[in-house]
Amino acid sequence: MESFIDFLEKEVNKNSGVSLTQKLKEFFQLTDDDLSILLENVERNLNDGNFKFVILMDKTHPQLKDLIYFINQNSQFDIYAVELEYYKYEEYEILIPGLFGAEIKKDIKVKSRGIKWNWASFSQQLKEKFGDEVVKVAQAIIDFANQNNIKVYWTSSQRGSFILGFPSSEKEFYPFAIQGDGK
Repeated sequence: MESFIDFLEKEVNKNSGVSLTQKLKEFFQLTDDDLSILLENVERNLNDGNFKFVILMDKTHPQLKDLIYFINQNSQFDIYAVELEYYKYEEYEILIPGLFGAEIKKDIKVKSRGIKWNWASFSQQLKEKFGDEVVKVAQAIIDFANQNNIKVYWTSSQRGSFILGFPSSEKEFYPFAIQGDGK
């Protein structure tokens, strides 16, 4: 959390010439105690995966709606698109917001500070749920990664998963994840 606050501090100071805490206190009219509570809540929500990402635009394209639907259905965080329709009639200006993404119901449970998975815990879960054959397939994928300079990143999610980081000339490429629930 400290590095996130440090990053925000640097960006706010660069853009406005004042500290993050000063800006927050002035904008939200907070006391020192209120500011401390706010920062603790931000830290807890980020650590628990409890946050919302909102995109504002004048038109939401169908491809973006499909992406938002997929992400909201298959992840622990939420993305919303707010489409703003603008109308002008004589001296009146009217903005009508339309929200997309809130209608999607999640079947994923958010677990505060999940398990840090590794091969031992992940393979045990796979064996219990799916049997030895699935464990062999997952092991073959990890062996392939290790033999080809592909990094294996273990998640801290409730269901367990690993992500393969393929090297590329600019930055790593993450084409898929293997999840402990069979996805």
